[in-house]
Amino acid sequence: MPTSTRRATSQRQFSSPPKLTTELVESILSNKQLSTLDLANCCLVNHYFLSLSRPYLYQAVEIMLVTGDLESGGLWQLNETSARFLKLLAANPNFLEYVRTAIVNGRYSEILDEEQAAERDGESDDEGGELGDESEEGDEVPETSAKRARWAREEAMSGDQWDRDTVPQKGSRIFDESPDAVKFVLKTFPRLETLLVPEDWWTNDGVKGMLEKKRSKWKYSNKEIAGRIEVSHVRVVRRDPQE
Repeated sequence: MPTSTRRATSQRQFSSPPKLTTELVESILSNKQLSTLDLANCCLVNHYFLSLSRPYLYQAVEIMLVTGDLESGGLWQLNETSARFLKLLAANPNFLEYVRTAIVNGRYSEILDEEQAAERDGESDDEGGELGDESEEGDEVPETSAKRARWAREEAMSGDQWDRDTVPQKGSRIFDESPDAVKFVLKTFPRLETLLVPEDWWTNDGVKGMLEKKRSKWKYSNKEIAGRIEVSHVRVVRRDPQE
């Protein structure tokens, strides 16, 4: 066989690797050790991997809400990351069908606390102009709630994920109580089979009564540590898992 023919044959062999079976790929994708980033990277391989990986990527989601008054369980609001994520899902309704597990978390947000204080005091968002030297000094705290809120927002946005989780999404939906937030999650994901809520919401905020009421579709399963902030959660499961 001429050298040019052998080279062309060899190139064709290496440019077309054997296709993995669907069963094998799904066995790999279902490995619990794969991170969200791993699954996202699998979606980028090709259209074949995308179609198989996407359901696993969105199979479990975490929704973070923030409040400016954690002690009395005040108003809850979606943080910026969760609000953007839900907006993405809303633009692609079929993605919502993939979600089987939702972890709900709640955190105190100094930003929201100061923004609500500014609203009560009648301060505008841009009152007092730019932060100027106050934010550069590091030790001096702005003197108005509106300026403190902007200063805290800027600090959090430039921090790590822990800090960014406390940033509320401006204009996002506000929930009067934690059970309202849980109802929103249940309504958003129609094929949800497992829900994890913070234990303090379960015991103190009325979530238990809502989910365990007569003829409820949900039942208590167990307690466990879950979510990015790694606090105790109560797991409830659907009584009639959907096919």
